[in-house]
Amino acid sequence: MDGHIYHTQNIIDNTVSDFLLNTEQERAFHIIANHASTEKHEQLIMYIGGMAGTGKSQVIKALTSFFEKQTESHHIVIMAPTGTSVALVGGSTYHSIVGINDKSTSTISMAKVRTRLDDVDYMFLDEVSMFSCHDMYNISAQPEKAFNEPNKPFGGLNMFFSGDFSQLPPVGGEESVPSIVVALALKFIQD
Repeated sequence: MDGHIYHTQNIIDNTVSDFLLNTEQERAFHIIANHASTEKHEQLIMYIGGMAGTGKSQVIKALTSFFEKQTESHHIVIMAPTGTSVALVGGSTYHSIVGINDKSTSTISMAKVRTRLDDVDYMFLDEVSMFSCHDMYNISAQPEKAFNEPNKPFGGLNMFFSGDFSQLPPVGGEESVPSIVVALALKFIQD
């Protein structure tokens, strides 16, 4: 076995052990960690669901640790809709990462978004049930514009959605995104 592959596999195994991941958590973690460990790969879009307390945040923490141990923490960004949800997973609001609250979508703001996402390969969107369809469209459109990749969802970035659709609805009573997330996840599985 190649030395780099062996080292990466050790990090994966140790992270699973350190975070006491159960079978389902480990499965989700392995899909993402193995994807990140391959040279050339297609875009990965994945949904990690479950009721409160099933360990979705534990998977996020394990992935963050995995990328840190690989000295590649700049390749993943964790986003959530509110400051409270961000604090639980150690991320940032999606507003600040993809520049949705910027007053204009001028070249300057697209340059800011591109700079924020320059080395990012993986975006983790927690509490996805709180996003409206309009929010999700904007979250996808900003990287598409920033990277000039209008035909690739989320500008070609690998996306992970986490949440419980029976827990928290979108703010303002707008339509939620479960059908979009499920459709994207199923499309990936079928391809």
